Amino acid sequence: MSLNIYSFENIPKFNKPIFILGSFESFHIGHYKLLEKAKELSQDKRDIVLLYFKDVENLPKMYSGIFTDYETRIQNFANLKIQNAIEIEYLTNSKKSPKDFILELTKNQSDFDFVCGSDFSFGYKGQGKPETLLKEYNNKVHVVDIFKLNNNIKISTTYLKQLLQLGEIDLVNTLNSWTYGFNAKLIKDLDNNSFSVEPKNKFLIKLLPAFYIAKIEINSYQYYSVIQIENDTWPIQFIDFEATNLQSQDVKIFIIDKINFEIRKSNEITEEIIKKAKEKFLA
Repeated sequence: MSLNIYSFENIPKFNKPIFILGSFESFHIGHYKLLEKAKELSQDKRDIVLLYFKDVENLPKMYSGIFTDYETRIQNFANLKIQNAIEIEYLTNSKKSPKDFILELTKNQSDFDFVCGSDFSFGYKGQGKPETLLKEYNNKVHVVDIFKLNNNIKISTTYLKQLLQLGEIDLVNTLNSWTYGFNAKLIKDLDNNSFSVEPKNKFLIKLLPAFYIAKIEINSYQYYSVIQIENDTWPIQFIDFEATNLQSQDVKIFIIDKINFEIRKSNEITEEIIKKAKEKFLA
């Protein structure tokens, strides 16, 4: 199923749209609750439209880097079977008043609803709140409570980033709607026929230096590997795959889990680390 992406300049007339409002840098459990609410309202008879910010690196209070790259985000929106989306540039629209922001969004629509989280804000300096929408649109606004863990921790993209910095990949993959990943460049060292990977987006949040189990997607095929994350370029070793014929190229990386092996004990991917990775596959 393809994702139709529009901007404020070319929004079509939708079929009684239900707008899901947010920045959607990630798409965690709390975000998925918004999608579920929109589906409940739609009953497959109305258009669901996701509103998101394209340039999340420019959002205020950006926490230590972005969650993932733009291309990975929109691919996963499509994987969630979201058919329509409106992407907006924060820098271009951040000075709009809350009223002008919503009027711009709904200018071609005659019947619509909004779904948002209770912590959603919009317009100049985030002055617009769910209460702003409720005052103007009343029962057309559906506010979903913040999703919290049993220890009362709020699920947010910032929290997911903090987990990445702690190497808690398994928990990130549990709380987010897709396996954590990003686009990267596979780099071949012709001198020793080894490989490394380098994220294509330099603004990515820095993961905890460690050894990680990963899948690397090359030309629609996925291969298990171990990645050593420490500096900007990360050594990678394929598992049970002869990669000598591969060349430097664009790839997709999916981080599965962290291997419990202290990186200070080794500055390279050893057979012991590969063995630990295989044990995790079988666990």
